[in-house]
Amino acid sequence: MDNIHNPNILTTDLQCKDNKPFEFIKIFRAGNDFHYNDGKEFIPLTKDTIITDYGKKCLSEIPKYKGFTNEPNNINWNRSYNGYFNLYKQINWSTKKGNYDNIKKMLQHVFRGENFNMILTYLYVAYVHPKHPLPIIGLVGKQGTGKTKCMELILNMFSPNSTVIDPEDLISPFNNHFLNKLIVGIDEKSTAGGNEMERLKKFATGGTQIMKTKFKTPTKIDCYLKFIMCSNDTDSMLKLESENTRFWIIEVQTLTITDFDILEKAIKEVPAFFYYLVNEYKPIERASRLWLDPKTFQTDAAKKMQANARPQLIKAIIENLTDYFLENETKNEVYFTADQFISAFGRNERWNSSWFARDVKKHFNKKSYAKRKRNPFHSIIISSYSGNTTSISNDIKQRRYYHFTKDEIYNLNEDFELPTEKTTITDSELEKLFN
Repeated sequence: MDNIHNPNILTTDLQCKDNKPFEFIKIFRAGNDFHYNDGKEFIPLTKDTIITDYGKKCLSEIPKYKGFTNEPNNINWNRSYNGYFNLYKQINWSTKKGNYDNIKKMLQHVFRGENFNMILTYLYVAYVHPKHPLPIIGLVGKQGTGKTKCMELILNMFSPNSTVIDPEDLISPFNNHFLNKLIVGIDEKSTAGGNEMERLKKFATGGTQIMKTKFKTPTKIDCYLKFIMCSNDTDSMLKLESENTRFWIIEVQTLTITDFDILEKAIKEVPAFFYYLVNEYKPIERASRLWLDPKTFQTDAAKKMQANARPQLIKAIIENLTDYFLENETKNEVYFTADQFISAFGRNERWNSSWFARDVKKHFNKKSYAKRKRNPFHSIIISSYSGNTTSISNDIKQRRYYHFTKDEIYNLNEDFELPTEKTTITDSELEKLFN
């Protein structure tokens, strides 16, 4: 019986070198494993399968790599880097001088004022220096603001090295679908919880991460992720620290004019836009490990998020001391013990002095002062007692006081309004606590 001819099997050296089947050229070997690259994922192959499909002679023609690496380079990209298979892909456009009016219009709507120059620098750094860490962008606003289209535009700029994930993917046991990307968008339909936020900050800082793929051995790769988040709700999007050095929060305004095709038109302008950034634009000088100055991240939207993320105890301190200084205009400072504050304002709360000390230290970077003469507020504390101070000196030494000024409380509560209703705390309670 005659053998059935397999047209895929290459029988001559000439065929192996110069006339490979289209599917064959997508096969490569990394380490000891063979893979088929379909453009979206790497499908594992066995040596026997390759021999069956293409013949034994072609094994020597399969590209061989030591393993995988992630080496982002948007200007001089190469598939191989130091003998490793580069997971970072070549972007699908080249710079070309031209018009980019629609991109400019979209970016100026979202990033207003000084933020526009900052986003130009952000995109310049992401393109020219893709390894450099950058702040996490958070776009917040109601529906119809154009924030999602702006995120999609930036994702398209760096395609195919960009993707969209859910917050839950940050803590998923498998991360191979985004860990080697450059730009990652996070879906606005969900909000990031505590665990997701910690992992987000870790990924954004960069460095070596463990890439985990289902049914495969985990491997270490360098990570250069830059995140863009969208949300309709300023209150629940993020839980920011009191010192915000990673998140650049922008509150996006409602669109006044709608162009339904602006995203498609803007994507066509990407080559011209990056030609301008690379050849004509002068970026902001590097000011921090995230390039941009962290002080510029303190936008009004970021302050709102920081305020919303404060524990109830910290909110109570700010709110009640704000009321106190408003009602006592001549007072510029106040002092009290943790127990005094809790007894006056926390009767219905489960607070204690240890809890108080921990939160005040974390959110105000403030410590208590012992009642000794080296205490800078010693004279003020002594003067608050009537009668013979000698008889209560031992009590003073056993208590520790916190000190707040009017300016720091007002700075922490910039959006406060004059109270329209009488405070629920009685004048006698205030007198006992602060005078």
